[in-house]
Amino acid sequence: MGAGALIQDVEPENAERQRWLALAEKALAGASFEEKLVSHSDDNIRIEPLYDRSTAAEPIVRTNPKSPWIVSQRIDDPDIDRARSQALEDVAQGATGLSLVFEGAPNAFGYGLPRTAEALEAVLDGIPLNRIQVRIDAHPWSRAVADWLVAFLSKRRSDPAKLNLSFGIDPAAIFAGTGRLRMSIEALQASMPQSLAHFFAMGVPGVLLEADGRVFHNAGATEAQELGIMLASAVSYLRMFETARQPLVYAAPHIGFALSVDQDQLLSTAKMRALRRLWARVQEACSIPTSTANIHAETSFRMMTAMDPETNILRTTIACFAAARRGKACNGGAQDVG
Repeated sequence: MGAGALIQDVEPENAERQRWLALAEKALAGASFEEKLVSHSDDNIRIEPLYDRSTAAEPIVRTNPKSPWIVSQRIDDPDIDRARSQALEDVAQGATGLSLVFEGAPNAFGYGLPRTAEALEAVLDGIPLNRIQVRIDAHPWSRAVADWLVAFLSKRRSDPAKLNLSFGIDPAAIFAGTGRLRMSIEALQASMPQSLAHFFAMGVPGVLLEADGRVFHNAGATEAQELGIMLASAVSYLRMFETARQPLVYAAPHIGFALSVDQDQLLSTAKMRALRRLWARVQEACSIPTSTANIHAETSFRMMTAMDPETNILRTTIACFAAARRGKACNGGAQDVG
């Protein structure tokens, strides 16, 4: 057998795709392939109907790929007794995290726990904190709420090594969601070194500063815009740590992300994968070892409908699945725990 015969027997690498395209064009019966089968995201990113398997895919950094995702239940009932009962029931039914939303938070949507230390203690009373993540949703008084939480944990004599906490401090999301801050940007920047020193002195593990994209998503931001805003916030936090003379290599694990996932399963998953890669690139640019992105994913508020509310169950199910398959911690939805 000659070399020419051997070459003729070898199919081009994309032969299967070419055959599929021929069948697709036949089925379209003259209709435009671009108009019928190709779509675009709100950022005008082209979405093909079919993709080849990537041969250059790289693994995305995760602290422990085998670790379970966190099912984070939102606690936002203004009635403390009902909120406490809900928290206990949710944990008993399998929730592995609680997201405490206080009144006045950008994502409270008219609800929220009373902004008091007593409310926080009542809701967490009886909760096994050694195996339940506790997350404070971004709030204008996040620093005060964080102090209440630390005081409560000290009273309970909780072992810091067994805790999983997120304090949800995000000035940008607060300003975007409420239109005001408790202090000026300049005063906030000036106070941050002292606040960071106070946090590290407490020895409490977890996320201190959060880059929250949910308020922007619910206001109409595209996927790329939400990612850009979160990255800008995260980089500003690294600069704050640098100003406070805290090593960036130790600072990165204390920065978290919160984003929205909606009924577009594949696009939501792609957004979270993109966030992981972007955060890894930021750390690479800062010349520090790459650590995982700690992501809290919440089902989108803007995707909900009032006209046919039963379908919201389907929307949130798809959104939760999109987050869970990427290992996120999901609220009403899911979170990424690394």
